[in-house]
Amino acid sequence: MKLATLLAVFLAGTTFAAVENIGLSRDHVTCDGTRYTSDDIEIAANAALALHNAKRRIGPHPAGDRRNYPHRFYNDENLALAPACVGGNALEEFPLTRTYRYTGGEARTQRVVVNYVNANDVRLCAVMFHRQSDGRFIACNWRNPARLELV
Repeated sequence: MKLATLLAVFLAGTTFAAVENIGLSRDHVTCDGTRYTSDDIEIAANAALALHNAKRRIGPHPAGDRRNYPHRFYNDENLALAPACVGGNALEEFPLTRTYRYTGGEARTQRVVVNYVNANDVRLCAVMFHRQSDGRFIACNWRNPARLELV
């Protein structure tokens, strides 16, 4: 099989969107002991957008279950969010994985929080994890202080 054919099969159904605020991210983020790259974060944000646009959710629960991903994030813990994420558009969370796109099943504790700018663009709002002891969200130290905040 030719490389171009393999690449086309691999990329089928993948959306490459503009991820707003990705420039705020550190090159590497350690979140609850796991190291992620800004590419990992971008993959998760794009996957959330693709599923949002397809009006689909994936996860360990039966089809149609609102606990599957992406799903609404209410920010009950009042985590600091990136610019343009407060108020307005609804926030959603999606599992963060290393080097690949989450495709369903039990998710680990790490998440990205996004909102949708339009059908082609997604905005990164936070990177976080569920604390094992009580299930509450804790923000990961994902922002690079050397980079200017985007408005």
